[in-house]
Amino acid sequence: MAKTTQNAEDTKRGRKMVVHLDGHQALQILSVLVRKSASTAAAAARIADELFLQITPEEVGERLFQNLDNLEIEDCWDASGKQRGGGYLDPVDAAYDMMADVVEEFIYDMEKMHDMGNHAEELLTLEGILLGLQQFNEEASTQIIDYLQDDSESFAHDAIGNWFKRNPDDIEKHAQLQKFIEDQIYGWSSIYKYHKERNRKGS
Repeated sequence: MAKTTQNAEDTKRGRKMVVHLDGHQALQILSVLVRKSASTAAAAARIADELFLQITPEEVGERLFQNLDNLEIEDCWDASGKQRGGGYLDPVDAAYDMMADVVEEFIYDMEKMHDMGNHAEELLTLEGILLGLQQFNEEASTQIIDYLQDDSESFAHDAIGNWFKRNPDDIEKHAQLQKFIEDQIYGWSSIYKYHKERNRKGS
């Protein structure tokens, strides 16, 4: 009876504690739990799969667009100019760095999908990245876009090249990406063809 009471108290305490953990602490605890318990690891995998099923290119693209469109020109100006360690940072370069910080978070998510074996969701994330970049290029309301005229296409090149390096032999998904770009990413088909040819040559 005492053991049952203790288990109930531990469960109650654990549920209260979870809401106060930051992301790093929660990850540490989850890592310990999945290593110690096969059933917990299986449950975590099922929950993760359910979350991944919610990924759509439209949702990813909208998040990326909003994050980019929230970049402030004043932050760009603050980051540019004379640097503390010496040298000078041009506003154009500062704007590029700010955009890169945003896009690279989404690239990282795409890479995580691949590492976990969720290749379908990896491709959906890439498609969303392309949608978000195109929307930013065409519809941005932030003034910082004046410094980033050609960079959406540059980041699209990087994202597609990054994906091809990890998926060089998946012909079915190559075709899926090609169709998506031809149908929805206007004017960027040449980017796909460039990386497809590089992949064919093994470069």
